Amino acid sequence: RSLGPQTGRVSAEYCERPVKYGEQHCREIGSHKRYDDKCKNESIWLAYNRADKTHYARYLKRKMTTAQFEQWSRYTVELRQKAENSEMELADYPWTDTPRAAVFRHTGNRKWFALVMDVPRDKLGLPGTEKLDMVNFKCDPILIASLRGEAGIFPAYHMNKANWITAALDGSAPAETINFCWM
Repeated sequence: RSLGPQTGRVSAEYCERPVKYGEQHCREIGSHKRYDDKCKNESIWLAYNRADKTHYARYLKRKMTTAQFEQWSRYTVELRQKAENSEMELADYPWTDTPRAAVFRHTGNRKWFALVMDVPRDKLGLPGTEKLDMVNFKCDPILIASLRGEAGIFPAYHMNKANWITAALDGSAPAETINFCWM
């Protein structure tokens, strides 16, 4: 190690000594602890990390392709940034029996505009019974009629089919369509 002046970020809080019985330095452990604290105390990061862990597990089990996981990752980073900039509302998890079902509400009137959950594929008319992540969007009926023919778009699951539409979150629905409905 050089005895010259230290360059880069200097912090008196952490040093470069290896931690006892470990390979990491205090500085590395401290940055991980700050990140972990942020994830535990900020609802945006908590929701983001929960979703990331779930989807990464699906990727590892080969239930998502690399391209699908990367597309999902880019999309969620955009959503996280919008939430941090107060451009969108955070999810609400109103049901204890379905902890993965997330409701999104308008900030003014608190009415729902989206519901994210997983349902068996056969409930959407698809083959198989394994769970599929999907989102229900409240949309203009004219928009619903124009979207029904697109891949990954279905009549609303468990909602009024005149005002709601369902999009699969497995990569089959175009990301542009999902972004457009979200707005």
